[in-house]
Amino acid sequence: MKNMKRRVLSWLLALVLVCTGTGLTQVTYGAEGEETEAITFGAVVPSGEDPVTFTVDGLNYTVTDADAKLVEVTGATDKNASFVNVLEAVTNEGTEYIVTSIGKNAFKGMKKLASVFIGCNVTSIGKNAFQNDKKLASISVSNHNLEKNAVGKNAFKGINKKAVFYVPNSRLNDYSFLKKKGQKSAKLVPFGTLTTIMYTNDIHCGVDGNIGLAGVAALKKNMEADGNDVILVDNGDSDQGGIIGTVTKGEAIVNIMNATGYDYAVPGNHDFDYGMDTFMSNAQKANYKIVCSNFKDLRKDEPVFDAYAIRESNGKKIAFIGVDTPQTIIKSTPVYFQDEDGNYIYSFSNEEQTKSLYETVQKAIDGAKAEGADICILMSHLGIGEDSAPYESTDLIANTTGLDAVLDGHSHTVMEKQMVKDKEGKEVLLTQTGTKLENVGILFIGEDGSLINRLIPAVAEKDPDVAAAIAKEEAAYEKEASEVLGSTDFDLVDKDTDGTRLIRNRETNLGDFCADAYRIIGQADIGIVNGGGIRASISKGDITLGNLISVFPFGNELCVLEVTGQTILDALEFGAMKEPGENGGFLQVSGLTYTIDPSIESPVKVDDIGAFDYIPEGAPRRVSNVQVGGEDIDPAKTYTVASHNYELVNGGDGYKKVFEGGTVVDLGGITTDMEVLRGYLDSLGGKIPSEYEDPAGEGRITILEAPANTTSTSADIVPFEKRPIAA
Repeated sequence: MKNMKRRVLSWLLALVLVCTGTGLTQVTYGAEGEETEAITFGAVVPSGEDPVTFTVDGLNYTVTDADAKLVEVTGATDKNASFVNVLEAVTNEGTEYIVTSIGKNAFKGMKKLASVFIGCNVTSIGKNAFQNDKKLASISVSNHNLEKNAVGKNAFKGINKKAVFYVPNSRLNDYSFLKKKGQKSAKLVPFGTLTTIMYTNDIHCGVDGNIGLAGVAALKKNMEADGNDVILVDNGDSDQGGIIGTVTKGEAIVNIMNATGYDYAVPGNHDFDYGMDTFMSNAQKANYKIVCSNFKDLRKDEPVFDAYAIRESNGKKIAFIGVDTPQTIIKSTPVYFQDEDGNYIYSFSNEEQTKSLYETVQKAIDGAKAEGADICILMSHLGIGEDSAPYESTDLIANTTGLDAVLDGHSHTVMEKQMVKDKEGKEVLLTQTGTKLENVGILFIGEDGSLINRLIPAVAEKDPDVAAAIAKEEAAYEKEASEVLGSTDFDLVDKDTDGTRLIRNRETNLGDFCADAYRIIGQADIGIVNGGGIRASISKGDITLGNLISVFPFGNELCVLEVTGQTILDALEFGAMKEPGENGGFLQVSGLTYTIDPSIESPVKVDDIGAFDYIPEGAPRRVSNVQVGGEDIDPAKTYTVASHNYELVNGGDGYKKVFEGGTVVDLGGITTDMEVLRGYLDSLGGKIPSEYEDPAGEGRITILEAPANTTSTSADIVPFEKRPIAA
C-alpha cells in the first residue's frame, strides 16, 4: 500500500500541481498559458458536423467544443495498458485542448488496467467508463469540483474490491458517491500531507500582473487546505522594477510579500538599488527570513545574514541556503558597497573570483548537513547565460557537492527543469520561473526524498486579503502615475515578442529614445545608456508618468562628463565584450554610430568583481567605424558625454575605470533619469516622432554576423589587489 501510494503521489506531483484548490474555483488554460474565460463543460459538437478526433500519447480524444477547445477522452489505443493518465490538457497539432470528460465505456473491460490518474479539469465521467476493470485498484481524482450527477451509472462497477480512490483532502467526505458508482467496498483516502516548496524569482515589482502575488497566496492557501506543508521562497530582485517600488523604495513590496506569507528570501542585486541603508531597513521589516551565504561585511569579517535556515517538514530536515551573484556590486551601484574613502566594505565572494564563491557555498552546504539536513535546497540569484558569467548557477553546481535542487534567479530564464551534474556526478535539479510572476514554481518532496517540480503559468483564484494589500499600496500613487504626458503611435521596445531582452545586445527604438533624451537634455555631444538600465517598454497609445518611471525606475541622476575620444572607444569596447550574449552594460547611443564584430575575441580584461581593468595595447578590437556627429572619432579630442551618475560616476556595470579620468560638468541642479525622459518628451510636444518607429532603431549600431563556429567570450579575469577606489 505504501508503494502504491508513493506511485500515486508521483503522478500527482508531476501532473496536478496547478489544480490544487479548495473547490471554489479551478485553473484552466487558454492559448500560451493564459487564463481562459469561464467555460461550460460538457459542450457538444453542433448537430450535422462530424466530430474531430485525434490520438495523443496512447489516448483517443474527441473534440466536444472547438471554440472553447474542450475534448473528451474516448479510450486507450493499448487495451492491455496497466496505467491510464488522463491529463488536464493535451496539445494536438499546436492547439491545446482542455480535457473535461471521460466518455461512456471509455476504458471498459481493460483486463490489465491497475491504476488511473484523472486530471483536474475532468468534471464528468461517463456511464460504464471503467466497468469490469477487475485489476483497477488505484484511482486518483484530482478535481475539487466533481459532482455526483456528473459521474455516470456503473462508472466503476466491477473494479478491484480493494480499490482505493485518492481524492483531495478537502473533498474526502463529499466524494463518497464515487464508491456508490460501482464498488462500495472501495476506500477513500486523502492524497496526504506533502512537503511543497513554492518558489518565485525576479518579481521586479510585478505584484499585480500575470499570476500576481494574490494568485501566489491563493495557490498557497489552497494547497495548505489539502494538507500540504507549504514553504514559500523568493530568489531575489523583488523590490525594484516598477513604480510601486520606486515610489516606496521597495517597502511596499516587502509589505505585500509579508501579506502573501513568504518564509524565506535571498537578496538579488537590484534589491540594493535604493541604497544600503534602505535595503537594511526593508530587510528588518520583512516577516520572512533572509538567507545569504556570500554577503559579507568586511569590517566585521562576518556574514550579514545567516548562510542557511533549516526547516523540518514531514520528518525531514530541509536546508534553504542562500547565494547572491558576485556581480551584485557592479549590477547595483558600487558606491553603496563602499565607505566614504571608496574602500569596499561589503563582498559577495568576489575574492579569488569563482573559487571563493564555490568554497563559500560548499561551506554552507557542509554546515547544513552537519546540523542534520536531509535535503539541501540552494536559493540562488546567479542565473545562466553570458550576462551571468562567470558566476552561472550551472558552474556552481558543477563545482560543489551535496545540493539536491537549485531554485535560481537573475537571468529571467523560464526553465522548468534541467538536471546538472555536481562535482561528484550526482544530478541536481535546476529551475527558474522567468520574471514578474509569469510562472510560479512548485517543488514537491516525496516520502522517499525524491523531488518533482512544475512551473505553473496561470492561477485563476486571487486571495482577497493580498489583493486588498496590493490595492492599498497602489492607491498611494495611482493618481500621480496615471497623469498623461504624451502619446506614441507605435511601440518603443526593449524586448522581442518572445521576451528576449534585445536592449542588452543590440539597438532598439527605445534605446535610441532614451539615449537621445540624455544627449539633448544634457546638451552633450554624445548620449549613452546601459541597456540593463532600461527596464520596460512603452506601448502604443498614451504615455503616462508611470510609464516613464517603469522605463527608468532607479532614480539615477543626469550626469555629463568631459572625456577623451579614447575613453569613448574603451567604453564601447567594454559594452560589446559579451556580444552576441546579453550584457546589462551594453551601450545604447545618441550622436554616435559604431560597428561591432563579434568574431573578434574581446580584448577587455576585467578585475575580480567583473569591472573593466584595461585593454592591452595593440590588441584587435571588436568595435570599429566609430563616428561622432557623422565624423570619425578623434581619440585625443575631448567630447561631452551625457548619461546617469550610475554609469559615469558610480561605476555601474563595471565602468568605474573607464570614466574615472573624466571631468564632471556642473549642470546647476539635480535631474533624475525619469525627469530626463519627461523633459525630452515635452520638447517633442508630447508626441513621439516617426523617426523612432522602427523597433530596430535608426541604424546607429551595426553588428556584423559572426562565423558559425564563433561564440561570444567573456572578458579575461585579472585578479587585483585590494585597493581603494576613488569615490
